[in-house]
Amino acid sequence: AVVQRRVRECEFISQTESCEDNDGLVHYLKFPYCDLPGAIPLADIILFAWIAYLFVCLAVTAEDYFCPALTSISKMLKLSQNVAGVTFLALGNGSPDIFSCIAALGSGNLATSFLALGAMFGAGLFVNTVVIGAVTISQDGYVLARRPFFRDCIFYLAAIYWTWYNCYNKKN
Repeated sequence: AVVQRRVRECEFISQTESCEDNDGLVHYLKFPYCDLPGAIPLADIILFAWIAYLFVCLAVTAEDYFCPALTSISKMLKLSQNVAGVTFLALGNGSPDIFSCIAALGSGNLATSFLALGAMFGAGLFVNTVVIGAVTISQDGYVLARRPFFRDCIFYLAAIYWTWYNCYNKKN
């Protein structure tokens, strides 16, 4: 019964169009269900090790290339570390999300556009709630600067309202 279920799961993944993945190095659905159907926990461990390796590669790349470039640019422009972090670091961190959202909005597919907008707002909400809350709880004696936090929340709410207003007016 278990073998038949694994065969059905592999057939489903192989035959379903939305499960196709032709762009990546690893097909993350076929690997556990078709390549290692009898050892899904082993496949999960391998995939977890793979994502840990990818995060280490990302961290090394950021440390070796992004941070020195940011330091050089901020020294050349005579910017303080705070201003450089708020501008260039934020732009470098958020630009993939912004450009993928722009591409999704330009695709003409309404569902994809709303999914992209939801991802952007969800990421902003996550930073404003979970990340700030985790830092506040984990650091003894940390006091949140109220004015910058209030400013960020106001601008975030203004961006949400502006996006909603533009989407609403384009529908009508």
